[in-house]
Order: sequence, then C-alpha cells, then structure tokens
Amino acid sequence: MLKNKPENKNKTKNQSDKHKDFDKIAGMIEGRLNRGFNLSPYLVGEPGVGKTHLCQQIAEQFGLDYYGTGAVKEAYTLTGYADANGKYVATSFYEAFVNGGLFLFDEMDASAPEALIVVNSALANGFIDFPAPIGRKFANEKFCIVGAGNTDGSNIRRYSARSEIDKATLDRFVLYKMDYDEELEKSMAVKRNKLEACTILQEARKFIRKNEINAICSTRSLISIMDLCDLGWNMKDAFAMTVFKGEDNEKALEMFWKDSVANLLEVDNTTEVETIDKQSNKKIKENIVVGIDDTKQVAIKETVKQRNKDKKDIRIVSNGDKSGPWTEEEKQAWEETEIGESIIIRGDLWTK
Repeated sequence: MLKNKPENKNKTKNQSDKHKDFDKIAGMIEGRLNRGFNLSPYLVGEPGVGKTHLCQQIAEQFGLDYYGTGAVKEAYTLTGYADANGKYVATSFYEAFVNGGLFLFDEMDASAPEALIVVNSALANGFIDFPAPIGRKFANEKFCIVGAGNTDGSNIRRYSARSEIDKATLDRFVLYKMDYDEELEKSMAVKRNKLEACTILQEARKFIRKNEINAICSTRSLISIMDLCDLGWNMKDAFAMTVFKGEDNEKALEMFWKDSVANLLEVDNTTEVETIDKQSNKKIKENIVVGIDDTKQVAIKETVKQRNKDKKDIRIVSNGDKSGPWTEEEKQAWEETEIGESIIIRGDLWTK
C-alpha cells in the first residue's frame, strides 16, 4: 500500500504559466541532479504564493515523479511502518527517496521535530534506516527534496500554528523567499477576462500589508474570486468570501472598498461625451470614467444622465465579451423605459 501517492506523475497545470522564481529554483534542482551540488531549497512564502505549483512544474521540467506532503506530526508518515501482518506500508517519501523523484515537504514549520529529524538524517547521511523488513536504503541519485513553509523557521509570530525549526535542519536547506508573482496573476486574469478582479486584488494586498490586517490575499484567492464572479457573485461579496473573511475583517473590507476601490475608478481613463439637457436644450459635456489602468474593464462610475435619443448610441466600455448591434425589438423595449436610465448590454454601457 502506497500512502500519499501523487495524483499524477509528470502532468501538471499549464507549464507556460511559470512563476517568476521558476528558473532560480529549477537551477538549484538541476545543479543537484547534474552537477553534484548539494542544494535543497526551503521556500518561504505566504499561503497561496505558488510553492506547490512551482514544484510540480519543476518535476515535470526534469522528468521527475512528483511527491508531496503537508505538515507531518509523526515520523512514520515519512518512513512508513509495518502493519499487523508484518508487511511494510510504504509512503510517498519512501518512493521518492528510493526510486527517485521530487518530494515537496510543505508546512515544515508546522511539523513535529521527530519528523524533521528524518529529513535531516536523510540529507546529512544519504541513507535512512526504514522499518523492518526494509532496513537501510540509500538515496536514489535522482532524489530531490524541497522544503516549504509560511515562515523562515524562526519568525513565527504571525502564524500561531507554526513552530521554530531547529538550526541543524535549517542548515541542510537553502532558504529562498518567494512572493506573489503579480505579472503571472495578470496573465491568468486576462485569459479569463477578469483583469478587473486582479487589479483590485493587488490593491487589496497593498492595503492589507500597509494596515497589518490579518488576512491572506493570495493568488489562490484570485482564482476563487474569478470562479465566484463566473457563478454570478458580485465582486465585493467575492472579496468578502475569500480575502476579508470573518466578522473581524468586515470593517476593513468596507474601508478598502470605500477608499481604495473608489480611487481605482478615478484614474485618468475618461471619455468626454456631449449630451443635451432636454428641458433647457443646452449642450452639456460630461466625463465618464471607463476603467482602471488602460484596460477599460471596470464598471462605470459615472453615467450619462440625459441624452438626445436622436443621436447615435454611444458605446462607452467593452469587457471583451462579444458585442453586437441591438435588435429593433431590444431598442424599442428600452426606449419605452423611463428617461435617464442607462443599461449594460453585451458588455457595453448604453445610455439614452
């Protein structure tokens, strides 16, 4: 029986969506595999920064089987054990160590010291004494281990469930600090036509760090927000459910939405539109905010209040959806509504 076996081997998500740190970490693994360098990276980063995805892609890059585990509380989760019949129960760590592969030991800073001793011994001696009847096994030449955690093993104040890692174990690893790859986030959002969500999330990340709010604003959060929006949730509710979770963060969400999101909509992306006041028959020029950055994909903040309906319809903003001319039935139905309304149809804002 193989415990914690990976769901797939050498098959990960889109290999083209590589984290900005991919080449540096892959270089360490290449050095270990092909040049005899004794390098094992320990990746430090906030939750959802992309540590697991990066390791899966590196394993695929070098044709290695990928294995992994989260926090380990008992050493036998790594070494395996003999069952009641004396049969050895293997683990994913055993498979990687003996047969070769990339093993990600995630949440090392939440693991028990006796589990870390197993890893320390494996890296120091190059062999492990597994339970009977297996006995001593030497590391496969293609065995690579990557440690990971939310802390560097010493500064654990922010994460209550984390523990310090002993210096002897840390000495076996090369510490590498990872941060969110915001260009990769933008690329992911553009592919799903959700650049609006990405821009707001990255602003939320700055807001959270500046105000030291206890919230996680991760790449994983972005994916969940985009999924929720596709299911019909509005943007603010999606952020409340993923980033600003819980009653403690309700005020923070309101503050962020009122100040930061409003500012996002006040950038210089305005379109000047000439309208006609129907009572005075005077021409009025109005500026309409059409988006954030140069994308023009955020909801309209201000709309034309009145418009001469004899003029040609104005298309203010497009969100990338397929758009086309209205049918006569659609136009007639809309014209029969109250004067002064605006409407978004097929990704475009139309006003009278």
